[in-house]
Amino acid sequence: MAHFAELESKTDPTGFTSDTHLVVKQVTVVGNDISTAAGPLGENDMHVDGETWCQKFFKGGTWKQTSYNNNFRKMYAGIGMVYNESKDKFLAPQPYASWTLNANDDWEAPVAYPTDKDNTHEDELFQRELTKMREKLENCVAFFDDIDTDAVKAEMLEVLRMIYDYEKETNLLSRAMNKSHIIDQSRYYNKKKQKNTLMDLPSEQDSFFK
Repeated sequence: MAHFAELESKTDPTGFTSDTHLVVKQVTVVGNDISTAAGPLGENDMHVDGETWCQKFFKGGTWKQTSYNNNFRKMYAGIGMVYNESKDKFLAPQPYASWTLNANDDWEAPVAYPTDKDNTHEDELFQRELTKMREKLENCVAFFDDIDTDAVKAEMLEVLRMIYDYEKETNLLSRAMNKSHIIDQSRYYNKKKQKNTLMDLPSEQDSFFK
């Protein structure tokens, strides 16, 4: 099968210029067996007789053969693409006004796409932040290592002892208040308090630090 693009003359469809271009209107398929002066069209790509056949069959229009496999005229034509007569190529629409065609007839930005080497500054910033995070982590580890010292153990043990004593006395008051008379409450409290004065921390709390 052979593919032909119908072209129409239009002012630059991108609006970047006031130039007139040949823009692809449609793409159609015809048989490879169409006759040309040089033989079958399938064996004579881009022969002018193929364009003439399309004009007669489709009753007018400007036609150019295009390759589905990009074998000629740069690329396969698509609706909205431009046919450049001087280059005899189908080109993609210009994406931005500042872009230009390079040596391969591809649109190219005025500023080159950044490479890995252009990211040196960002890499340095990342390394500095990474170093800060390592320092914070090391300080954190040093802090938790300090918890294992005897001085901190002794302080925490004292705090737990105070909490235990407070809870013991608070529960004692709560139980004393269950007595019906204030005198009974006083007697119960004083008796229990005197008995609990010499009590030590439970063994399971001592084992907290072992």
